[in-house]
Amino acid sequence: MRSYLRCVVALGVWWTCIGSPALASGIGQGKPDPTSPQPQAMRVLGAPIPFQYIVRVAVDPRDSETLGDLNATTLAIRRFSDEAMASGAKQPEVLDPVLGYLGVEIPDAAVAALRGSKNVQEFFEDFPVVANLSAAVPAVKLDRIPYTGSGGLVVVIDSGVERTHPFFGGRVIEEACIGGGPEGCPGPREGPGAAAPCATGCEHGTHVAGIAAGFQSAAFRGGAPTSNIGAIRVLGRLGGDTRDTVKAIEYIRDVWAHRDYVTAVNLSLGVNGDDSYCARNDSLTAFQSLRDAGVAIVAASSNESQAGLKPVRWPACLAPVIAVGSVVRNNATGAYDVSGFSNAGPALDVLAPGENINSSLPGRVSYGLMSGTSMASPLVAGGIAALRSEADWPLASIEAALKASPTRIRDPRNGVTYPMVDFADAVIRLRQQGGPAAKIFIKDNLRDVGGTDGSHLAGSPAWESPDIWVRNQQDGLQRLHAHQNPEFGTPNFLYAQVRNSGGAAQRGRLVFFQSRASTVTDSTTDWLRVGDKHLDVPAYGAGVGEVAWLNLPRVGHYCLLALWVPDGQPENLNLSGGLSAAVSKNPYLVWKNVDIVDVRSKSDFLASLSISAKNGDTVAIEFVRRPEAEGYGIVLTFPPNTQFNHHPSWKVLGANSDGMSIYIPISTGVLYIPGVRPADPSKPMEVRMRTTGPDSDSFAEVATMRLMQLKGPPEGDVRRKVTMGGVTYLLSAGRPEQGGAIASALQ
Repeated sequence: MRSYLRCVVALGVWWTCIGSPALASGIGQGKPDPTSPQPQAMRVLGAPIPFQYIVRVAVDPRDSETLGDLNATTLAIRRFSDEAMASGAKQPEVLDPVLGYLGVEIPDAAVAALRGSKNVQEFFEDFPVVANLSAAVPAVKLDRIPYTGSGGLVVVIDSGVERTHPFFGGRVIEEACIGGGPEGCPGPREGPGAAAPCATGCEHGTHVAGIAAGFQSAAFRGGAPTSNIGAIRVLGRLGGDTRDTVKAIEYIRDVWAHRDYVTAVNLSLGVNGDDSYCARNDSLTAFQSLRDAGVAIVAASSNESQAGLKPVRWPACLAPVIAVGSVVRNNATGAYDVSGFSNAGPALDVLAPGENINSSLPGRVSYGLMSGTSMASPLVAGGIAALRSEADWPLASIEAALKASPTRIRDPRNGVTYPMVDFADAVIRLRQQGGPAAKIFIKDNLRDVGGTDGSHLAGSPAWESPDIWVRNQQDGLQRLHAHQNPEFGTPNFLYAQVRNSGGAAQRGRLVFFQSRASTVTDSTTDWLRVGDKHLDVPAYGAGVGEVAWLNLPRVGHYCLLALWVPDGQPENLNLSGGLSAAVSKNPYLVWKNVDIVDVRSKSDFLASLSISAKNGDTVAIEFVRRPEAEGYGIVLTFPPNTQFNHHPSWKVLGANSDGMSIYIPISTGVLYIPGVRPADPSKPMEVRMRTTGPDSDSFAEVATMRLMQLKGPPEGDVRRKVTMGGVTYLLSAGRPEQGGAIASALQ
């Protein structure tokens, strides 16, 4: 059964365009479900506005059956509008054409009759709205912590984000569309513009992203105001599909988490009225695997409780997810109360302000107010992203610190007291865990918090540290952990991040080494010193060292090491016991495997290709993206019975007697196809390569690769040779018309 998601907004967008104030729509982007309670009016404390009312029209079920939901709602709006104006009211203004909310000015004499009209389902007094993001950030004390999210990536899975909005300052660096709701995706599935919102009714994602990471000034900012932003569109104007949301989680795990430092993911969406999804293992596995990869997942609890308390809905109800409910400030007492619409129950973890939050809307200079648990969730996600950007305390410790907040809010509907997040208090608790001395470490993997027994590397390789990376341009301080394979013939830059979870600062040097990848890298004589950088690593913070890598060795597979040397201590690269053991037990030492590539191809291939030995007797075919290949993908057709490790992000196009074809997007740097093994090593293995791009639906075959067994010892250019199972093969590649001859694709 397909289950549709809706954005978790309570009611309405009060939309203010600079220079042109107006009232506009933005609620209920999810597909209406007649079996589920619909989002209710936002609760604002204070005196109502005279003569101003918000009305939700009553839709005749018979009209829905014959005309469809949208047409039936339009007809109901027309009926009420005619009745209201006949009673002396002014022309109603449509707030939401999907769910049928109107704003209308009604004289006192007509209020009673219209309130009881058969054309009215809900009737509310209108209130002034004064709270906004400027009040929400101080309420959770995000303005009192020294972390802002620099270099990390906070991901918003929603209805798309307007990447050019000034509130984001050019920090939307990753975009993808998966499903995109009933309207589909706006264009390419990944890359700039892929997560663009639909023309109308998709304001939600841009608003949520602003709460998570927007910045205009110190007084008007989101939770992680210097963080980079990733946007994945899974919703359209009428909602989206749960399966697309799960695919988005898997996409982050399989793609973005390998090229960006993903600190947190926010999901301000949910399945209303259906508890079955909370027990489904298919979605739980995906969410748990992303959490295990070191990414915080935060979701809105949902907004169904205006007429009676409802439980936390999917995906917020899942164990790996931090579920966030909404609170509102009581103007009479100054304290915070649980929002009446906010779902609660055993799965609810924390609370945050979620009513009348001012944030970005599509329209370049547009901002407006929304209410809902949708607005509370990204404030928490942004705050967690800020905490993780530097000292990077363990996720479990961060969650425990937030739940230990001294601010407790009692929910009168069930008598349970929940913590309202206090990030300043959380920082104090986290710092107490570090002790008074410096505690320096560089991560071997995302689970590493400075361990010295090697247990953090159980089940994962030692050569994939996220804290050492290469950039082809000098932007690694802005793109923390965003690794690119070094490019031969151009300047490259080495970066490493040194973390300190202790209470004292430390000064030292970050030293980089390189070595040709082989089985003899356990000796310090195999390593060449590249350079060093002096750093001051603050208490409870981090420092990043940058060294120019100007003289790259030849194209091939290499290893990099980064070593922290505190001031006053000798520079000692000690690899006794072997490289893996030394790295796993020394928190000052990390290892990264890289492939030096040459993209100066004179051919007009969209992607050049090469091959290298990996993991013993397996092979990795490498496709190096050229700049003009943005938005393109490749299709590989393997011979029948070829063995290879399938990647979750690949799309299998079909398998038949000719072999199996897979589609893979061409992304930045080198794309590996690991574990390729010919079915019969004694025969040539041919792999056909085709390209497809945004301007054409047809595939163009551009190369054929052949792996042919060599009878004698390998000689000459080792880039065209590979060994599997003790047998050496020659790789040839070229266009079909060249008959498989060696072509410039390998140059």
